[in-house]
Amino acid sequence: MKNKCLLLTALLLCFSSALLPARNPSAGDTLRVLAIGNSFTVDACEQDLYGTFQAAGRPVIIGYVTRGGSSFEDHWNWASGDLPNFRYCKIGDGAQVQENEATLARALADEPW
Repeated sequence: MKNKCLLLTALLLCFSSALLPARNPSAGDTLRVLAIGNSFTVDACEQDLYGTFQAAGRPVIIGYVTRGGSSFEDHWNWASGDLPNFRYCKIGDGAQVQENEATLARALADEPW
């Protein structure tokens, strides 16, 4: 239940920004969202979030750092220890990139989230 609440909070924050009109997409006004979670995060990002931004005409790059079946405590411990226990995916510009055995630090450094 805690993981679902954290995901819902993150999604609400994202959607509040996403509904603002893009000022000038050609000027690099791309919204960047990084989600951290478990398989529910993957489902939300791949099935709903990216398509919603596209439908709104908002340029977006979505990254997600996940590990299925993991708790918030697991994520905290792996991130604190800089352990490569995550799968890092990024969707944007019509392409999807996936990297297994990634650290949270690697994902954070990849884009100006």
